[in-house]
Amino acid sequence: MQVRHAAAVALALVVSLSIPLSLRGGWIENGIELDGEQYDQAQISVISDGEGGAVIVWSRGLNEGGYLKRDIYAQRLGRKGNILWTPGGQPVCVLAEDQFDPKIVSDGRGGYIIAWADLRAGGVADIYAQRIDAGGNPLWATNGVVVCAAANSQAYHQMIPVEGGGAVIAWQDNRGGSGWNIYAQRVSNAGSMLWTADGVAVCTTPWAENVRLAPGENKGTNVVWHDQRNGPYDIFANYVDSLGTPNYGTTGNCICCDASTNAYPEMVSDGLGGGIVVWRDLRNGNVDIYATRVSYGYPQWATNGISICSAAGSQNYPVLRKYGQYGAVVAWRDERGGNMDIYAQRLDALGNTYWATDGIAICDYMRDQYVEDIVEDGAGNLIFVWSDTRDIYNDIYAQKIDGYGNRLWDTGGVPVVTAYYYQVGSRMAPDGAGGAIVAWEDQRYHQTQGKDIYAQRLDAVGCWGYPSPEIAQVADVTGDQGGRLTIEWDPSPLDRFPQTLITHYSVWRSLSGPETMLALARGEKSIDPLVIAPDFEGAAYRFITQGAATYGWEWLGNMPAHRLESYAFTAATLRDSTGSDTAWHHFFVASHCDDPFAYWDSDPDSGYSVDNLAPCQPLGLAGEQSFSPAGLELTWSPNSEADLGGYRIYRGTSETFVPGEGNMLASICDTLLFDADWTWQPGYWYKVAAFDIHGNESPHAVLGPADVTGGDPAPVPRAAFLAQNVPNPFNPVTEIAFGLTRPGRVSLRIYDAAGRLVAVLLDEERPEGRHVAEWDGRGPGGAAAASGVYFYRLCAGSFVETRKMVLLR
Repeated sequence: MQVRHAAAVALALVVSLSIPLSLRGGWIENGIELDGEQYDQAQISVISDGEGGAVIVWSRGLNEGGYLKRDIYAQRLGRKGNILWTPGGQPVCVLAEDQFDPKIVSDGRGGYIIAWADLRAGGVADIYAQRIDAGGNPLWATNGVVVCAAANSQAYHQMIPVEGGGAVIAWQDNRGGSGWNIYAQRVSNAGSMLWTADGVAVCTTPWAENVRLAPGENKGTNVVWHDQRNGPYDIFANYVDSLGTPNYGTTGNCICCDASTNAYPEMVSDGLGGGIVVWRDLRNGNVDIYATRVSYGYPQWATNGISICSAAGSQNYPVLRKYGQYGAVVAWRDERGGNMDIYAQRLDALGNTYWATDGIAICDYMRDQYVEDIVEDGAGNLIFVWSDTRDIYNDIYAQKIDGYGNRLWDTGGVPVVTAYYYQVGSRMAPDGAGGAIVAWEDQRYHQTQGKDIYAQRLDAVGCWGYPSPEIAQVADVTGDQGGRLTIEWDPSPLDRFPQTLITHYSVWRSLSGPETMLALARGEKSIDPLVIAPDFEGAAYRFITQGAATYGWEWLGNMPAHRLESYAFTAATLRDSTGSDTAWHHFFVASHCDDPFAYWDSDPDSGYSVDNLAPCQPLGLAGEQSFSPAGLELTWSPNSEADLGGYRIYRGTSETFVPGEGNMLASICDTLLFDADWTWQPGYWYKVAAFDIHGNESPHAVLGPADVTGGDPAPVPRAAFLAQNVPNPFNPVTEIAFGLTRPGRVSLRIYDAAGRLVAVLLDEERPEGRHVAEWDGRGPGGAAAASGVYFYRLCAGSFVETRKMVLLR
């Protein structure tokens, strides 16, 4: 049974929100090929890129004139298996001589430091390094900078990053010609060597080998190794401070020196400035696993260490990784059952073990398994990967274990690759979403000639690749009044034959910040998508908190899985796009299977809905000549569309003129417009269109010169008058009509209730006849007048009259 925990789910969705939507999937069953050259590609080192992907380095084998040599290559994979650097690998060092055994660490600045052994100096190995940026570009000298080029060979190096940038590299060194010693160097991000040229001596006792490193306090370095100064191998340690001074000179301090053979130490940080060390130990006759903790080169637990596993048979080849803040997990090959199985133990910085005595079985399936790597998944669990012979040839399998030692994936582990022939040498990096990216050496195509480099992703529940659906597009539904989008997606890889695990998909729409807060305020709870069964009904929300922000998602509906090439779902939007608001809506799609504890979220994608339908053409367009004031009054019947935004009126001098911004008279909500510039002579044409709130414009109603009515002047009134303003009350504009029996000077003024002058509408000569004036509710300086009662007074010769009107804001 595959279980996806809520913590892993939340982490996966938050991570997906921060990653570009343009990345497309590349994972396929049994992995993707990174380097398929004819000869051996091997010696893999892997590191997370911090964005859900990984950077892999390896040595590429080449046959140059009958001489088999190796170069150093690197590749960066996105979390969906997309190749981000040069296909086939980015060259790191490609000199004519042999370069091999690359190691990689972070440079603390978004790039990477790679170190390798190099034969460019006449057939003996030296140590070189290169720094590359996130794009794979070299930042130091072409083909790297020399770390150590002392006499004779330097090889079998190890490297750890230094807090703040740079790295410490340690190696086995034969410069004295009498056996391996241990030397170390610190390199800065600028490519400078910060300690003694060619390194500082950590141990000059002959036959010091298998050096391992862990970061120490104040940017110091813990160093362990084994040597034969006492006859059989013993375990020794030293501490080198940030300036390159060893705490125990050039001899080190023994941390396990009993009478038996103790060899091949492994070490990780203890989170306290020291290191947790494990090794193979023969004090009981068989090979067992023992451990201690060192601080400044001194052991902290029982003399000669504590037993991690002393079960029957041999326990060999321990793999040690840091776990949590202060602890570690060690796994080993275990023969207690007759075959080679994988057992593991969890321990803390005090030497306490957490799982069963002598460890728990990670995989005790038939035939042999060989543990190769361990990573922590970011949610308190551990992923183990191993080479497995259950099908005769070596395949790669994996298992996830929680902090209590429970298996979370299928009992025998889940397959990473089961292709033909041998797959070995697997290394991993966590993907930041509860899974891991695994790389390995693969002989499926070159059984007798060499190995290729392949990689695969395991997700948080142990499925290969990226089992989520992939949104292809979020598109407007055309030919409607808006309010709808179509989400189209490619199916999950588990919804394609022969994989038939997916039962249905669920579709989710994002809420805005205020909508999220309202949903939380009314008591909506975040649900686990595990409850979204195929027949789910009702309301469902997911709330994801990232930092100080909370993101809300609302369930819209389900779509059954039918092994289709693509799927589509029509979703309602909360609003349409306008000129001032694009109204982006975000969606994601989750795939579900029969296992009620497994589901996979797509990356979110976005789109916006558009009202594609324009209003109807305005009807009843008419134009009537006006004499007082002089001009043309245009009127038309109102449109009935619910999303009507108003009307646009255009004027030209021919029937074929093209409406545009340059000839638009007005954009108004009313169905009346007065054109004071109209006369008979130019022969004006008018075009009137309705538009909706989304900017769609209707066909144009057309009025030509022949359609204008009212050719006779209006009659002169028999008596002067002042009419009541219309409308009244009003906001924002009102019209005041008055009539004159003879020409003369006219004044029309507005006063407030206290008798103060507010506005002068007219103070000029006017002919006899009917006239109309407008007041826009503004006073001196254009300031808006307050709501209230106002009086308007007309003075025309001996005719004086005052009326009352009301302004309502």
